[in-house]
Amino acid sequence: DGDAVRLQVSAREVMPGDRLECTYEFVRGEPSSYVWLGWYKASRPAASNKYYTYTRVAASADGKVARKGTLTLTVPNKLGYCHVRAFNANSYTAEVGRSDEVRVGPGASVQARVVAAADA
Repeated sequence: DGDAVRLQVSAREVMPGDRLECTYEFVRGEPSSYVWLGWYKASRPAASNKYYTYTRVAASADGKVARKGTLTLTVPNKLGYCHVRAFNANSYTAEVGRSDEVRVGPGASVQARVVAAADA
């Protein structure tokens, strides 16, 4: 893929309040001193500042961010399909990667039954 950061999440189905591990790895480029991961509704457009929650990747004492690591997000009480976006600067426009979608909330299934209409 074309992303500079590969993101992997520990689950594809979660409930609000669950803890979700997100592993990031810079596969191209260098991390800035301000890398952050945001939890977004999947339908939000690129460069949206409407995230549900975020976490900053901590820099070491010399101000550098590790090229790979794992962070834990607590899933907010927002149902639907979401994903994690990685940003390589203190900006909403510096997106460098996205995780697969994660369903938040219980699954639903639909069953249909065909009933023959009475002869007229």
